[in-house]
Amino acid sequence: MIRALYSSALLSASNGTEIVDSKWPEISSLKPAIDRVTSALTIATSAAGETYLIVPSGSYGDGGDYQGHVTSINLQTGSQKVFNALCSNLFEHFVENGTPGVTDCNYASFFNSPNGYGMAAMWSQAGAVYDAQTDKIYVSTGNGPFNANTGGMNWGDSLLALNADASGSGMGWPTDSYTPTTFAMLYAQDLDLGLYSPAILPSSSAKYPHLAIQVGKDYCGRLINLDDMSGLHGPGHVGGELNGSCYPFSSSNQIAVWIDPDDHTTRLFDNGNEQILTFDSNGNPSLTPGWQVASTPSQSFLGTTAAVVANGTIYGVSPEAYVYAINAKDGTIEWSNEQFVGIGRWTAPIVINGRIYIPVSGNNSYAVWAFALDGVSKNGFE
Repeated sequence: MIRALYSSALLSASNGTEIVDSKWPEISSLKPAIDRVTSALTIATSAAGETYLIVPSGSYGDGGDYQGHVTSINLQTGSQKVFNALCSNLFEHFVENGTPGVTDCNYASFFNSPNGYGMAAMWSQAGAVYDAQTDKIYVSTGNGPFNANTGGMNWGDSLLALNADASGSGMGWPTDSYTPTTFAMLYAQDLDLGLYSPAILPSSSAKYPHLAIQVGKDYCGRLINLDDMSGLHGPGHVGGELNGSCYPFSSSNQIAVWIDPDDHTTRLFDNGNEQILTFDSNGNPSLTPGWQVASTPSQSFLGTTAAVVANGTIYGVSPEAYVYAINAKDGTIEWSNEQFVGIGRWTAPIVINGRIYIPVSGNNSYAVWAFALDGVSKNGFE
């Protein structure tokens, strides 16, 4: 089992004790009072056979001298690389209140947003996403300065493509990038593009074989061609989402994706709504609304956690903190368990060996609940 907090620690799966050797622990931040890891960790095995632990970093509420960054740790050698969302030409962990442009990238006195400084935190729930088909990791940033379109090294409100070891195309640039034309407005209004991690969308189009959806805090879903994210060949451009469209989303958590085994369509689940990835006769993609789940008097089914799809069923937690199951095919409610389990906004259910496990917090209690797939509560432990 591997965990990362301010540094990255390797824990024994048998007893939970930390393993300390020539490789571990690994540093993921030198600003532990300001930086924090809120996203999921990602383990990626590259096409070259190297396996990496990917650790994104955010902040404690957009305050202080922090910068979003991603650390990639080679699990075979213990070596690591860092990509900083701000001052990306510096390949190191910054020190608090260090020398700007040398050991730090402190823009706090120069840039402000309504909720604080907004320093391109990487805080989306699912963290960095690795796509084996493109052999890249994709990470989205929160509101922050962006000037890469004029040759700068700041990547606020952007979706970045990196190699699995967190390297880019050289000189501090990612291998590719997408930034909305509205980046200045997103920054000014604290509408992080990186509310979500990108969701990879399996595609049947030869014209666009590698697609993703990126949804921001403005609840705008943007279809991205991962083979040319801006449509202008290379990083640092603005705009370029396919169709120039903003597909409306209502979720406050990560989008779930499912391939229908009957018709092989790619379906996206956004709280109690479905959207279907479709293609025209020329292979151009778009999203088409599908079913919308009916709410019961006691539940809205607009989830507080990211949903998970297993065996054609969507599992999640409603705002009332009840566990529910929805048929992924038609949106019918299969069951809901109105036993309060607590709030888990930053977590997501997982399904393993016929059980649903949900880590939650609420009422000063931290627990993991386990449910059978029929919704009968089995147990919980703190």
